[in-house]
Amino acid sequence: MGLLGVRTRTLLIPLAVAAGLVVTGLVLHTFSERVLRQRVSEELTTILRADVEALSQWLTSQRATTAHFAGDPRVRASARVLIRQANQALDLNGRPIAAGNTERVGERTQPNLLAYWQRVGSGETVVTRPVLAPSSEAGNDPNAPVMFVAAPVLDDTGNTVALLVFGIAPSEFTRILQVARPGQTGETYAFDSTGVMISYSRFDSTLQAIGLLEGVRASSILNIQVRDPGGDLTSGYPLPESLRARPLTKMAADAIDRTYASDSPESDYGIAWDVEGYRDYRGVPVVGAWTWLPEYGFGVTTELDVAEALNVANLVRRLLWGVFALLLLMAGGLVIASGFVRQLRERVSEAKQLGQYKLEKRIGGGGMGSVYRASHSFLRRPTAVKLLRTERASKESIARFEREVKNTSRLTHPNTVAIYDYGRTPDGIFYYAMEYLEGINLDQLVQIDGALPEGRVLFIMKQACASLAEAHENGLVHRDVKPSNIMLCDRGGLYDFVKVLDFGLVRDTEKKDSLAVTKTSGITGTPLFLSPEGIRNPSGVGPAADIYAIGAVCYYLLTGDHVFMGQTALDVCNHHLNTMPDPPSTRTDKPITPDFEKLVLQCLAKEPRDRPADAGRLRRSLKQLEGVSRWTPEDAAKWWSQWTNRRASQALERTMDMSEDSSEPVAGDAEAALIVDTERRGLLGDSAEDSWPSLG
Repeated sequence: MGLLGVRTRTLLIPLAVAAGLVVTGLVLHTFSERVLRQRVSEELTTILRADVEALSQWLTSQRATTAHFAGDPRVRASARVLIRQANQALDLNGRPIAAGNTERVGERTQPNLLAYWQRVGSGETVVTRPVLAPSSEAGNDPNAPVMFVAAPVLDDTGNTVALLVFGIAPSEFTRILQVARPGQTGETYAFDSTGVMISYSRFDSTLQAIGLLEGVRASSILNIQVRDPGGDLTSGYPLPESLRARPLTKMAADAIDRTYASDSPESDYGIAWDVEGYRDYRGVPVVGAWTWLPEYGFGVTTELDVAEALNVANLVRRLLWGVFALLLLMAGGLVIASGFVRQLRERVSEAKQLGQYKLEKRIGGGGMGSVYRASHSFLRRPTAVKLLRTERASKESIARFEREVKNTSRLTHPNTVAIYDYGRTPDGIFYYAMEYLEGINLDQLVQIDGALPEGRVLFIMKQACASLAEAHENGLVHRDVKPSNIMLCDRGGLYDFVKVLDFGLVRDTEKKDSLAVTKTSGITGTPLFLSPEGIRNPSGVGPAADIYAIGAVCYYLLTGDHVFMGQTALDVCNHHLNTMPDPPSTRTDKPITPDFEKLVLQCLAKEPRDRPADAGRLRRSLKQLEGVSRWTPEDAAKWWSQWTNRRASQALERTMDMSEDSSEPVAGDAEAALIVDTERRGLLGDSAEDSWPSLG
C-alpha cells in the first residue's frame, strides 16, 4: 500500500498541478480576451471617430465653398439673366438652366434629388448622398454614381432665385472615409437608411467572385445591400436567391433604428460597437463600431474581420489547449512541461520589453544608439523609438537619462515632443518611445533659405518659448537648445507648428573636438549655443542658460550666421565668455526691428541676471514687440506648398523611369448647374485668420 500510495501521489501531484495550470490558464485567458476586446473596441471607435471627423470637415468645406460661389455677384447676375431668358422659352420648374454639360439644360431633375433641392430652398447648403448619374452625365456607364453639393443663389432682396450645384466624385467621398483603416481586413464605409452602401468597398474583387457583384466593371457603391446573407459567402456558403429579403446586418439595423444618447452605457458620443462578432454583408464574422449622422442621413461604420481582430486571443486559446493536452499525456513529465512553460514565459517577457512598439525602419543614429520608426500594434500610430547601448555609457549617464526621461514625460505642452514610454530590454538596451514627427528643423531651414524674415522668426520663437516655459515652471532645464532640436511641422494644416526636441535626454560622448558635440570635458550643451555659465559651471546652469541659447538661435535665424565662430570648440567657448556679439542688423541685409534686436542681444548678455529670467518672461516680451512684420497663415502655407513641390520634383527626377499614375474620370466631376425655384438665407465660411492657431 505504501508503494501504491507513493505512485498514486506521484501521478496525482502532476495531474493536480496540470489541472491548476489549466484552471489558471482559463482564468487568465478569459481576462486577457476581455482586455483584448476592450482594446479592439477602443481602436475601432478611435478610427471611426477620426474618419467621421475627417468626413465632417470635408463635407463642411464642400458646403462652404459652394455657398461662397453662390454668393458671388457675377453668379447672381448670370442667374438673373438666364432665368429671364429661360422663362420666355419653356417651363423650367426644377430643371437646369445652365450646365457644364449642355445636354443637361432643360432636363428634368431626378425625383430622388427633389428633397435635397427643397432643403436648399428652406435655407440650407446641402451635400447629397451618392446617386446614379443622369443619363446625360453617365456616358457609356449608366450605373456611374455621382454626388452633388448645392447652395442657393439670392437676388438683391434676399430671396432665392436659383441653386448653384457642383458634382463631386464619390471616389473622393470614399477616400475621406479611408483616412484611417485598421489592419489588413478593416474598412470604413457609409450606408443609407435602406441599407444600401453609398461608398466603395475594399472588397470589390471578392464581391465579384462570390456573385454579389455582376460584371468586371460593377462596383459596390449603390449596388451592395448591407444585409446578412446567413453564412460566410467567401467560404462557400451559397448566395441566397433573394438577398433583399434577408435582414440588415446587426450593425446596420442598430445604426438605422436606434436613437443614440451620449449618456448611454453602450455608446460613446453617438458611437456604438460590437466586439463579440456578427456577420457583415459578405457573411464574414466581423467586429465593428458605427454611428449615424442625422445631418446627412447616412451611417458610417468601421469593421474588422474577427479572425484578425482576435488573432491574439485565438493564438492564446490554441496554446492553452495544446498545453492542456500535453500535460494530460505527459503527467509524469512535469519537469519537461514546467521547462516548456518557463521558456514561454521568457519569450513573452522578452517580447514585452519594447511594449507594444514594432520596429519598422532605422531612421538615424549615433555613437550612443539608433533611432527607429516604429508603430503601435493596436493604435497603428507612427512612433520614434530610440535604443541606447548601455555598454557605451557610464552608470551616471544612464541614471541621468532615466531621471530626465521621467521628468520630461511630465511635459504636456503641444509644442514639446511627446514621450510615450521607456524601459530596458533583457539584452541591456535602454529605449524610449516618442511621437514621430515629419517636417524640417531650423538648421535645415536656414541651410535651404538662409536668413529668415523677422516675422517668421518671431512666430517660431514664441512657440519654442511656450514649450520651454512649461519645462522651466517644472524645474527642468533643456540645456541643449539649438536649431536642430527645434522642428517645424505641418500638424493638421497648421503650418510652422513648432516641436521642441531632446530635453537633455541623450549626449554623444564619442566626439571630443567638434563644434557639434554635446559633451566636452564635462560641459553639457552645444558650444555654438552654450551660455557663459554653462562653460564655467556646467552643473549649476538654470533657465537663463536656455534663454542664452534661444538668443543664439534667434541670431542664427535672423542673420544666417552663428553669433560666434572659431577653429575649435575652445575658441568658440572663449568668445562666449569674453566677446560681445555684433548686433544682428550688421550681419544681414534683411530689416530687423530695433526692439527685436535689443531683446536678442539682451538674451545674449554675459551675466544670467541681465537676461529674461525664464522662457515664460521671454515669451511675454516677444508678444509685446511692436513693428515686427507679421508672418501670416498665407505666408506659411505658401512656403510649405513650395517646399512640398520642391521635394516632389526631386522625387520625380529620381523616378522618371516609372509610369505615371492614371485616374479615371467620374461622371458629374467638376460640373456646375443652376436650378430654379428654391429659397435660401445666409452664407457659410470662416476666414483664414479665424483658423490660424493662437500659439504665440
